[in-house]
Amino acid sequence: KAALIEVPAQLHVPDHHNQQHEQTAHYKRVVAVVAFYIVTSITMIMVNKTVLNQVGLPMTFLWGQLVMAVILLHGAERVNLLVLPPLSREVVHSLRYLVGMNVVGLALNTLCLQNIDAALYQVARSLILPMTAIISIYTTAGKATVSKRVTLACGIITIGFLVGVLGEREVKVSTIGVIFGILSSAATAIHSFAIKHSFSQVPHNGAFDMVYYNNLFSSVLLLPIVLLESPLLVEFVNTHTTKQI
Repeated sequence: KAALIEVPAQLHVPDHHNQQHEQTAHYKRVVAVVAFYIVTSITMIMVNKTVLNQVGLPMTFLWGQLVMAVILLHGAERVNLLVLPPLSREVVHSLRYLVGMNVVGLALNTLCLQNIDAALYQVARSLILPMTAIISIYTTAGKATVSKRVTLACGIITIGFLVGVLGEREVKVSTIGVIFGILSSAATAIHSFAIKHSFSQVPHNGAFDMVYYNNLFSSVLLLPIVLLESPLLVEFVNTHTTKQI
């Protein structure tokens, strides 16, 4: 009878120390990813601004970045780092809205950076969160609720945008650059919803497949606009070739 009430030797006891260690490691990874993104983002802004100041071909520059991303992804597949997804008419059709918004958003981002000082670039595009909250409420016909904290954050961001744009005295603020920034914020917010919807259309490898499809199809869609800039490209090449000679 005593044996019937004994506690099993293999009874699982939660290891709070291991759970705390895993949680700490998770937070460290999140902080590392965010820090990496911030450093990379700032670096890319400065590099892109430098190039755009020297080369007045924003769409050609953007197209080149998209094509380079596709080439690097194919290179990664060649060395077995990843497997690229197959192409099909169904995939192209299902991702048409996503790719369209991606091209619009990237184009507006590039035009904003070209027409505004690099220090004000993120300020001009800072309305992404308020735009996302507004679009979320609109697309769900008012069913989506925005918490008080999110509303407060949106208010603070909007005030910061107005102060940065209207209160700046040391740096000249370009009106057209700010307009491109506002439109870019709206396009980026819409694009985020398009990404969420399109993940169900990419069954293979999620994020990497989405990156590949986005860059490949966007480069194709952007090509006609790049051709419109080709006379400027020829002029730019001829001018710099003459200077070097």
